[in-house]
Amino acid sequence: TAINGKNCVKISGGTFTLDAGTAGIKSDNEEEDNLGYVYISGGTFVITAGGKGIMGYAALEIAGGTFEITSADDALHTNGSLALTGGDFIIRAGDDGIHADADVSISGGTLAIAESYEGIEGANIYISGGTISLVSSDDGLNAAGGSDDDRPRA
Repeated sequence: TAINGKNCVKISGGTFTLDAGTAGIKSDNEEEDNLGYVYISGGTFVITAGGKGIMGYAALEIAGGTFEITSADDALHTNGSLALTGGDFIIRAGDDGIHADADVSISGGTLAIAESYEGIEGANIYISGGTISLVSSDDGLNAAGGSDDDRPRA
């Protein structure tokens, strides 16, 4: 993992070029409620990840920034809820472009998912703003719930 914080990762700016064998950015506290989250409000990110691009165990919130993410797994992932309120994204994912075990909320930003298995997946998907284009080999939007382990693979 290129950037890892147990309780949280908060980034408000800067330029990041991350090449990671596993996750690009990750916060992974699974033991304490409301910890294990990632919050990004600005910056420029070029992330190449052998696993997930950005992963917040409890939650993932992105309010701004410029992101180019190429990941072998999900580009943006959380086991909790995910909120995108701003930012510009170009995503190429080996699995989901965006995945949340709970809710996905998109209210702003520009999201271009150029490659994915599922474009956006969550228990519930709420889109109230932003610009979205996506390419997926399965579902573009999947609000069926469940986890990645529930789906059949070839």
